Amino acid sequence: CGRAALPEPRWVDTLAMAKKRFPGMYNSLDALCKRFKISLDSRDKHGALIDAHLLAEVYLELQGGKERALELTAVVTAAMSAQLKAGAYGARPRPLAPRSTEAEREVHVEWIKSTLKDKAVWVKLGLVQIAS
Repeated sequence: CGRAALPEPRWVDTLAMAKKRFPGMYNSLDALCKRFKISLDSRDKHGALIDAHLLAEVYLELQGGKERALELTAVVTAAMSAQLKAGAYGARPRPLAPRSTEAEREVHVEWIKSTLKDKAVWVKLGLVQIAS
């Protein structure tokens, strides 16, 4: 066509990916869409734009699937709270030597009390007491 070929880092061979993941199976765009439960309802004919959108969805699935939901809020249950108190591996056989001075620890406790108040994890775990 008179144009230079695209350099390899600029394209992805999804057919090769599909053959590697599903050896010996039929790996057409239609077959991959059915395998990954991607709806073909939007496609009446084979159009380049529609096929490109479908192939993009197939590519995401070949890469490991789409993230269904991203939950960033942490819900602390009673069981999780108990795990935090007990520790995942039990008590340390020998306590670690402190890396801060007593004065630094006192300043830190005062900062927790004045800034974070009862929202601090140290307070929730009972490591810092806040006077009412």
